[in-house]
Amino acid sequence: MADEYITLAGQSSPSNFADYNTWYSSLQQVFLQRLVTREADVTIEIMARIDADLNITNTVDPECKNIWFPLGIDLGYDVVVEPAHTFISTQGRMKYLTPIYSAL
Repeated sequence: MADEYITLAGQSSPSNFADYNTWYSSLQQVFLQRLVTREADVTIEIMARIDADLNITNTVDPECKNIWFPLGIDLGYDVVVEPAHTFISTQGRMKYLTPIYSAL
């Protein structure tokens, strides 16, 4: 699904995008990690489309935040900056903090 989002370039959504919400956290992480792997192909428009469809910026899953926030920061997707600051100010695990601090 990540590849399809990239192919569609933020102009539309994959037909099965709602399936993401039925996936376990580990599969959601695979989706997000694929975006990181193809970071050179991901644009702000793609990030915005994914966020509009899946609301990842506001997820409660710290494992997904740990991938999504650094990706967004690296790409200049400013929507994630404030939620990332809030997350790191309320989170105590270095596992989650280090990637976000590094991206900031």
